[in-house]
Amino acid sequence: MKKILKTSYTLIILDVQMPSMDGFEVAEALSGYSKARDIPIIFLSAVNKDKKFITRGTIPAG
Repeated sequence: MKKILKTSYTLIILDVQMPSMDGFEVAEALSGYSKARDIPIIFLSAVNKDKKFITRGTIPAG
């Protein structure tokens, strides 16, 4: 997260399953920072095909 706030990015690719925070938690935290709020995020994971994970990653922009 520190790198995202210090550097300009045009796209973020996040793994859903990470050790301390999952990708959804990181995305939610980033949405609170104006610098990172409008960066598109692609969630990537081989962990689970469960529909609840797929739909959780489809939060509309805005």
